[in-house]
Amino acid sequence: MLADSLRSAGLDVWIDLHGIEAATQWTKEIVEAIETCIAFLVLLSQDSMQSKNVLRELSLASESERMVLPIELEPITLTAEFKYPLAGIQRAQVSDFDGILRSLRRAGLASSAISANPHSGPLRVSDPRKSLMILPFEDISPAQDNGWFADGLTGELISAMSNIKSLRLIDRQTAMSFKNKKIKTALLAKELGVRYFLEGSVRTTPIAAGPVAEAQIKINVELVDIESGDYIWQYAHKGPMRDIFDIQEMVATKVVEGLKLHVTKEESSKLFKRGTADPHAYELLLRGLEYFHRRTSTGYHVAVTLFTQAVETDPKYVDALLLQAAAESELYHYDREEAHLIQVEQLIPRALELDPKSALALGTQTVLFRLRGQFAEAETAGKEYIRRAPDEFISYYQLAVFYIFTGRQAEAIPLLERALELNPTSLQSYYSIVLAYEQTGNEDKRRYWAERALDQYSVFLRLHPDDDNTRVKYANLLMDAGRPEDARQYITTLDNVRDSRLVYEIGLLAIMLGDNSLGMQHFRRAADLGHRDFKEISPGQDDGLYYSPEFQELLQRVAESGSSQR
Repeated sequence: MLADSLRSAGLDVWIDLHGIEAATQWTKEIVEAIETCIAFLVLLSQDSMQSKNVLRELSLASESERMVLPIELEPITLTAEFKYPLAGIQRAQVSDFDGILRSLRRAGLASSAISANPHSGPLRVSDPRKSLMILPFEDISPAQDNGWFADGLTGELISAMSNIKSLRLIDRQTAMSFKNKKIKTALLAKELGVRYFLEGSVRTTPIAAGPVAEAQIKINVELVDIESGDYIWQYAHKGPMRDIFDIQEMVATKVVEGLKLHVTKEESSKLFKRGTADPHAYELLLRGLEYFHRRTSTGYHVAVTLFTQAVETDPKYVDALLLQAAAESELYHYDREEAHLIQVEQLIPRALELDPKSALALGTQTVLFRLRGQFAEAETAGKEYIRRAPDEFISYYQLAVFYIFTGRQAEAIPLLERALELNPTSLQSYYSIVLAYEQTGNEDKRRYWAERALDQYSVFLRLHPDDDNTRVKYANLLMDAGRPEDARQYITTLDNVRDSRLVYEIGLLAIMLGDNSLGMQHFRRAADLGHRDFKEISPGQDDGLYYSPEFQELLQRVAESGSSQR
């Protein structure tokens, strides 16, 4: 119940316990409650808008100049009587508890629910949503050569379930980071604040010289309540590949029913939307996703081939078209070949023709325009992406990245804050907002967000202690948080990092900490590992280091090494 959730967040809530419709006349208690409240929440449904009492109370709140927050219980169209008092007021969804709290905070409420101390940990408020993590499905095929299918099925279920606003779902990137890692769900529940877990295994058996649709699949799925240790439900299926779409719908339905989630008609239509009816095209897309998520040049090339084949199999497969466009744009970052951008320019209009409302198409278009140097068009597309996908953190993050890229950090900051409200575990959003505040010269905010980021990075590193990229960023965040001695001490734990670029970044951090000797130690190690680009150290900016005999000797060694390789 919304009132209970608000109370648990530290708010004083008054509610007519007898029911609006039962209140057949204006009582003194109701009038006093409205005239003395700070915020008036009006719950909108088709029924409530037919109630004269609701309209009277809303009018009284408006006349008393109370803050009015309209909350939709279901998709509605305002009646003429409600349009005037609610004109210009943004409505919230009952499932968007975070958004409701943010609005109340702006009215001076909810302060007790929020930690004002940046050292006390991540911002946490009571969240009435059910929390779920879909763990990577296990490939139990004899040769264990069907990881693409297990990963694809996991990702598709996460994508489908993410449309439900009453569900707090752990994102795909976080979930897939636990692939092939034996971590107890009890630890995940504690670190990530999750109660329910969906676990599964898959096995596929192709039929020699037979159609893909007849390949045999075996799937086992179970939904677990970690608090009670009980299985809410278990499911097993064995049949041909063509059943995969029905299986996905069934699993999604069972999750909704098992967790007793409120799902709107719009959410339901997205939940059961099928991108294709062709199992072969679907298989090609899942195989392509495996290579796409490797995030390497070779992986993107293979992904493009597979996505292209998926589109050839089903020319109306919008997801395949957009993934092909995304892979092509990623390849452009590697070789700067014009052919990649030409492909993207051809693919996006095809996708929009098939699905004019596609938010993802606009996201890809934003990247394309930026790469083309068409900044005005990129900004327009980015804003439209947010308008069409206001509940997806990536829409805000992508426009923020554009603003950072074009030197407009101040405009990126509110977008990154919104992205973090929607996805409080997004490490890249935390790192970007710290960078943005650094570049705008706001040291207080830089330190505040760095401390917030360190909390999330600590959680990630407790679960992934060997992730070198995150370890190096953690060291930088310690410096951003105004803890130079902690950063210097943490650097001593990074001697086992072997990626040349990361080792170079450790050296840069040491230099910023004022330890040129430690910086040079890591620069030499980076060069030994193959790093050749030392452009961040330049004359006029770091003269003392740049013109030192040690650094000049290093540059000479790198230059000679490059010449010998040619």
